[in-house]
Amino acid sequence: MDISKALTLDGWMREPELDYLAKQASTRKQIIEIGSWCGRSTVGMAANTRGVVTCVDTWGGSGAEHAKILDGKDPDWLWKQFLQNTLEFPNIQPIRGDSYTVGLHYTGPKADMIFIDGNHTYEAVSRDIRVWLPHLAPGGLLCGHDFSSSFPGVVRAVKELVRGAGPTGAGSIWARPL
Repeated sequence: MDISKALTLDGWMREPELDYLAKQASTRKQIIEIGSWCGRSTVGMAANTRGVVTCVDTWGGSGAEHAKILDGKDPDWLWKQFLQNTLEFPNIQPIRGDSYTVGLHYTGPKADMIFIDGNHTYEAVSRDIRVWLPHLAPGGLLCGHDFSSSFPGVVRAVKELVRGAGPTGAGSIWARPL
């Protein structure tokens, strides 16, 4: 697995988490990522799949969670960072929009991997799971980030809505067993 480029990018994804995503991506063709920030996890997956990584994000941050980081920056700063960081990967297809709205209208191919790492509130994670789960192909992998006590909304939504899901042992990555 090659995560060298991903490790140079801004983000919160740790090396064992990137390794996990890269390994999973290496066996997938249609990956949907909900929440991409500057592209750290995106690049980790795109560099290791022979398929496509479709990224859904507003590239405006998640309200209070990112307010300090984005304060005083151009409203398109995050979007421009993402585009610059992912330029060398033609297999990345960004969709700029609210994940719930995009999910309601998504007509692309079923994904064999969906990775959820958008807004971390219970309400947002619940919406993302509900709207994107129908876009997962049979036998596909549903997983996400920040399954930890620091993000109780993520833990609660995953436990309530994704039967059998839990920590993978790779940092705070959660997954539903296949």
